[in-house]
Amino acid sequence: MHSIATPYTMVRVFKLLSPLLKTVNELGHQGFYGSPRDIGPHVPVYSEFFVHFGGSDAEIRRKKRWP
Repeated sequence: MHSIATPYTMVRVFKLLSPLLKTVNELGHQGFYGSPRDIGPHVPVYSEFFVHFGGSDAEIRRKKRWP
């Protein structure tokens, strides 16, 4: 039962985390590419760190191993 339920649980976890990750990505983008008066970027671009959280439900269910 565990092996059958795990892919659907991961889809649910991704759906719960996606609004939070979108907000973090937007804030990181604003901090990195902020106003031109700033000397340099002060915030990393977070979208580079969260590449594993993309994909459709079918792609998430197909994945066998998670980092």
